[in-house]
Amino acid sequence: MSRRPISPRRLAVRSGDRLLELRAVPGKGRGVFARVPIPAGRLLCRCPTLALGRADCDRLNETVLAKHFFTGDGPDFEAWLGLGLVTLVNHGVPPNADWRYVDGGPLGCLIELVATRPIAAGEEVTIDYNTPLWFEPLP
Repeated sequence: MSRRPISPRRLAVRSGDRLLELRAVPGKGRGVFARVPIPAGRLLCRCPTLALGRADCDRLNETVLAKHFFTGDGPDFEAWLGLGLVTLVNHGVPPNADWRYVDGGPLGCLIELVATRPIAAGEEVTIDYNTPLWFEPLP
């Protein structure tokens, strides 16, 4: 049985609770979007992480994952690779979401993505990368 190919614009990867989906974004690659209206303060997703050492980060900086891991701002070196949609959220000014680190006990460090203002259905979820940008931001 042959199937018609699905247009890339119609493909979406949805999160488990159906709040978010991943879509193609012209000029940006991919982006995370709200599927339904989301109130300020709502937890959008909680993602597990892999802890990275400095040597891991140095190696990752030579790969496509170079701009997809998070570093801490404490006195000791800390870095994590988020596993889930949080790693694919684009930069925005002003952003409509923020992330925070959460101690997951035996699960290790978790990253939570939280709405900082109401987000309309169909609106792209964005964060401030809190680092010097290596690209010219698009609206």
